[in-house]
Parts: sequence; structure tokens; C-alpha cells
Amino acid sequence: IDFIKCMLSYEACGGDSGGAYCENTDMKPTWDVFLYITNETENSILINELIGSHNSNYKRFDRLDNLWKNLNGDYKMKFPVMKVRSKQSILVPLFNCLAPFEYQTEESIIINENNFGEYADQFSLTQMNNKPGGYIVYGKSFLPKAITYQKQNEMITVDIHQLDFERTYTLSTVIRCGSCPHLFFTQKDGTLKYSKELFTQKPSQLHKEQFIIPLNVKQLTIAELEDEETFIKSISVNGKVVKNDIHLKKGQSFSIEVNELSEVELIGKYETRYSNRGIESLNFRNSIIGRFLNEG
Repeated sequence: IDFIKCMLSYEACGGDSGGAYCENTDMKPTWDVFLYITNETENSILINELIGSHNSNYKRFDRLDNLWKNLNGDYKMKFPVMKVRSKQSILVPLFNCLAPFEYQTEESIIINENNFGEYADQFSLTQMNNKPGGYIVYGKSFLPKAITYQKQNEMITVDIHQLDFERTYTLSTVIRCGSCPHLFFTQKDGTLKYSKELFTQKPSQLHKEQFIIPLNVKQLTIAELEDEETFIKSISVNGKVVKNDIHLKKGQSFSIEVNELSEVELIGKYETRYSNRGIESLNFRNSIIGRFLNEG
């Protein structure tokens, strides 16, 4: 199980005085998962028990999707005698979970955004990733399958649906700003590799990028991953123009087939959404690059 990863990157975007190599350490998020129970009836109820699977091994690690598949309902968690009033809620701790490094998807809804000069304060609702095997349960755990409660003189059992991260969202506040477009190489075996940022000087000014295609590479990709737009006037390979006038918005990319050791020249620029380009979190930038690599 991978708990931590390190990423070495060259930070040069937005400045005239060159850049520096930066090493960023990223740890998997650790979450506590609870069952949230609300009494939606008009009367008080008595919760009798939760039915599900139980693991008492503190040292055990397992994939959450495997645990759901093996849910057998052979364990009953008894509740103390107490009334839950109408519209009252209770929380039941279930398990600890290691989330994926890239636990958020690109499916976001911006709730509020305030622009102030070179930054924007953004509050958004983001759908979470539901990749199989991405979530690791560790230590003691209880996965509920059903709940039994007493309403007046009637005993009622209701099934509990499986935890589905595709129906789960996170609320987050971040400082957003523009950055540079990114260059990726696809190797002959299909592996996508990150290369560097492009047009790393001042935004809104045309710049020239020249580089040589590494060995074992068959394709280059230019991706716009952040809050900006990229305008590429021309792409030349070995002195011949192969593409003109490419416009990329956030989330878009452009790829062309290339041969190893070819000489490539790009002329283009990027424009931010805000008045000036600010300094963003290196951790945030590495996370969106990592997400593009994983999805590629």
C-alpha cells in the first residue's frame, strides 16, 4: 500500500528570473467514516441494532470494494436503550479510511467566487473519485447492511445502501490563480510522462519554446489544466510548421504524433482569468498534474 509519494518539479511559471527545482511530499488523506441516522418520522423511535460485518483486527488493511463484496451480515451491533426524537440524528463510527491521492474528480460546481486582484477566492462542491481499490480500510471496522428499530409497538428493519463515492461530494475553499500550460510525452508503451511547463514568462506575451523529443517517445501533449487559456500560434517539427492556431481552455488538451529526437518549436502564450498571475500552491499544481497522468 502506498501511503506517501514525492514529486520533483521545476518551478518556473510566471517569472523572468528563471526557476528552481522543488520537491513536494504528498500523503494520502486519512478519513473517519460515520453512519448518519436521522429519524424522519413524526414519532420517537428506539434503535435496536445494526446488522453488518465486523473486523476487530487493528493491523488489517483491505480494499473497501472488497469488504462490500464480502458483506455477509453476520454481526449485530446492539444499541443502548434510548429514544431518538423526530428529526433528531445520531452518528455511528464505522471505520478509518485511506483515500486515493487524487480523491477529487473534475466534476465541480462553483458555489461562490470572489476576484480580488491577482487571486480569486473560490468555494466549490466537487464530486469524489470512485476508482475500484482506491479506498483502503484499516484497523477495526464495521460495515452496516441493515438497521432495526422500534416504532411504537412495531419492529422495522431497513436496508442500508453501500457507500458510493460517486454520490459523495466535498466542500472546499481554495485560492485560485492562473498558471502555465503543461507538456506531456507518451512513450511507445503507452505510458504518459510529465515533462515541464510551457511559456513560463509573463502571461499575454508570445514566447518561443524549443526542445528535442526524448528517446522512446511517440506523441506529445499540451494540456491546459488550470484557470487560464492557452493560445498556440504555431507548432513546428524539424523546421516544418505542422499546426497553427490552437486554442485551449481549462480541461482541454492537444496531441500530435512525433518521432524521437525530432526538434520541436512552439510559439504561443497563456492568458489568466485574473488581472495578474499569482503564486499558487505547489501541492495543488502537483495534484492536478498527477490527476491528468492517472486519467491519461
